[in-house]
Amino acid sequence: MPKLIKNAILLGMGAVYYSKEKIELMVKDLSENENINPEEGKKMVKEIIEKAGEYKNEQEKELTKLVTKLIKDLGIATKEDIAKLKRDLGVTSKEEMAKLEKDLLKPNKKK
Repeated sequence: MPKLIKNAILLGMGAVYYSKEKIELMVKDLSENENINPEEGKKMVKEIIEKAGEYKNEQEKELTKLVTKLIKDLGIATKEDIAKLKRDLGVTSKEEMAKLEKDLLKPNKKK
């Protein structure tokens, strides 16, 4: 699952970067072939990039919701979960945590 999430994030980031370059090329082409003056072209690029930015922000929010749901559904502990567990166990230092882990992982010796 983490590979899927990583690929989704990279795909989104790549699409935004790729789109900006494509938009600039498209507007340049329009201004050369369709008699759009450079100012109109710049304005068009700015508007399209702003809309793409808004779309990117919406997609990031949706991706965050999806990842949060996946973490919950898969039962993965969050930083907050671990911090609460440490408080509940009375662990206040790394040394105490290491000792607790060692004690928990010790094999039981039967006599």
